[in-house]
Amino acid sequence: DASVATPSPSLTDHLTAPSLDGQPVAFADLLGSDGKAICYTFLHPTCPLAQRYAPVLAELDTAFDEQGVHFVGVVCEFDDLEEITSYRDEYAIHFPFLTDRDFHLADALAATTTPEVVLVDASGRTRYQGRIDDRYKVRGEKSPGMPEPDLKNAILDLLAGREVQLPVTEAVGCPLDR
Repeated sequence: DASVATPSPSLTDHLTAPSLDGQPVAFADLLGSDGKAICYTFLHPTCPLAQRYAPVLAELDTAFDEQGVHFVGVVCEFDDLEEITSYRDEYAIHFPFLTDRDFHLADALAATTTPEVVLVDASGRTRYQGRIDDRYKVRGEKSPGMPEPDLKNAILDLLAGREVQLPVTEAVGCPLDR
């Protein structure tokens, strides 16, 4: 498909991290031949907001995977891999997970919080960064009303070939402890 850009190695070669089995996984491997974007999702298994958003992320992954937007979980801080696999299994998350103990991905993508998402298009450009939605604007306090689906809106903009209307939002949750 000529409309799918080939990622520039200079933009994406720093987005390699180990899978749960320790094998390095590159951006191009996650993207695949039909991919339009990767949604890096920074999570921590014991972060209450990462737990509350797990079902939302699983739904978004299911909704957009066949359209070429692939989710990947990124866990920087953990005691053992069982923590991550238990979290993934408990919340029926089917997307792959990477580990980032040295904060290489977190630094490359400027992630500071869990949960925080970074939507990177096939060319290696960050199209959206921040919260999944605005149901929590303050850590631990649920916002009134229906949440604005910021990440979903960004994905829809990307798939429609538009600039993302709101490219940056503030993620609320547990800070990544570098």
